[in-house]
Amino acid sequence: MTDERTRLRRKREELDAELSALGAALDGMEVSTDAMDDAIAAATEARDTATDAFLPADRLPETVTADTRGVVASYLDSIGELRDVRSDEVELTDDRLQAEAKRATDARADIEEISAALDRIGERIDEAETTVADAREDLDDARSRFRDDLAVLGARLERFDIALSPESLGAVTDDRLPERKAEMRASVERIEERVVDLTTRQSTLATERDELQSIDGGGSCPTCNQTVGSDRTASEVEAIEEELGQIEHRLETARREREELLAGIEELEELRGTAISLRSLRSETVAAAAGRVEDREANLADLRADHQEARSERAEAKAERTRADATVATLEIERAGLEADIDRLGAKTDKGATCLDAFELVEDLQAELETRVEERSAQQAAYEETEAERASIDVELEALTDD
Repeated sequence: MTDERTRLRRKREELDAELSALGAALDGMEVSTDAMDDAIAAATEARDTATDAFLPADRLPETVTADTRGVVASYLDSIGELRDVRSDEVELTDDRLQAEAKRATDARADIEEISAALDRIGERIDEAETTVADAREDLDDARSRFRDDLAVLGARLERFDIALSPESLGAVTDDRLPERKAEMRASVERIEERVVDLTTRQSTLATERDELQSIDGGGSCPTCNQTVGSDRTASEVEAIEEELGQIEHRLETARREREELLAGIEELEELRGTAISLRSLRSETVAAAAGRVEDREANLADLRADHQEARSERAEAKAERTRADATVATLEIERAGLEADIDRLGAKTDKGATCLDAFELVEDLQAELETRVEERSAQQAAYEETEAERASIDVELEALTDD
């Protein structure tokens, strides 16, 4: 009997602990339920505020309920449909804008092309009106320019020992200039050979100097293997340094001469090009100038007729451009209005989406509250069941005590 009482007391202690835990859980659920009530109230208020801000007066009910969500969704759909309509209108307007802009662009291109043609025709008319005397004057100017350029070229050729005259221009161009350039190239090659020799000697002396400096203070000469003193070493190094300085001076002189020769060769190339141009200029004749004048006089009447026709075409193109520009300006105003409507409807759509989110939040919170209430009811039933079981154990213990 003692064992039975012990078992019952232990069972009662276990039930007491379980009741304590269940009670604490019930208290926590109570607090959580109260918090959910507050959250639902706040979400409901936010939902109602969002609904008031979104729905127009003719669609807004006196009291916002869960059923109002359908009204919000329907109005949001109508806004989306209207926005689609505006977008379609923008596309149509863009197509018209593109067509009118192309018409204006084409007209401008026509104007530019015709204007350029008018300029060209005008220039050709001016040229055609030039008389034969003008052509002779042009020829005289060419001869004067030839003489002046020949004098400048001759002065530049003097430093190359080349004499130039109108009679010797061909020989100088084809023979003397290439010959002088070949002479200068040969001089460059000789200088380059001298530079190679000097550079080789310079490298050899530098090596000997470095080896002598390495035995400064006495030792064996690296060249003859004889013992030398420090004084002799210093003397030999000094002699090498002096010769190196002379070689460097000769190298600088040779390099300078080479650069001067190369510059002269390049200048001769340029001068030969000038000589060739002068020879071409001299070959022009009065007959060629007179032929050009005759061609202009023959075409003068046709050019004037073409000029008048082009002016009429340009006037029509300008009128076309003005009409197209006016249409483009009107369409751009219409498009700006449509874009403003789309932006306004977009902002309204955002408000509608926010409003639907508010309805969904309230529904989610209410569903969660129902779940928590059901969980609390189940917890309460478990508490009462455990409490009844404990009371039964108390009865059993009392019965054992009486016995």
